[in-house]
Amino acid sequence: MKNVLIFLFVLLADQTTKCFAVTNMNWHVNTGISFGLFPNFPMWIFFALVFLMFCLKVVYRIEFDLKWSLFMAGVSGNLIDRIRFRYVVDWIPLPFPFFGSLHVNIADIALITGFICFIFDGLKKSSQEEPDQRYH
Repeated sequence: MKNVLIFLFVLLADQTTKCFAVTNMNWHVNTGISFGLFPNFPMWIFFALVFLMFCLKVVYRIEFDLKWSLFMAGVSGNLIDRIRFRYVVDWIPLPFPFFGSLHVNIADIALITGFICFIFDGLKKSSQEEPDQRYH
């Protein structure tokens, strides 16, 4: 239940802050993926990957833990924007060397954080396996 509340909180915070950003004219249109990279990225690829991850979660009955709640809140927040506007509202500027100023939103931060947790969790699990089992 705690992770469902985290999911709802992040989703609500994302949508609320995007409304404030749009009202205050302090936002950027993002037709790409996170950080505004790859403008006009074919969204069907993104949605297919997210759908595949969700199917794997259901089929393998993976627990809805913190990394899933963050990842799915991020995906959901940006999906809501894509459906409503056909782009994502980004409003947090990040100075980034070589790229200039990139912009993100709370959904991007949650999505990336959840994804990084998936990677670390996978590395942790693979390092805990016995060496004989790892390569068979």
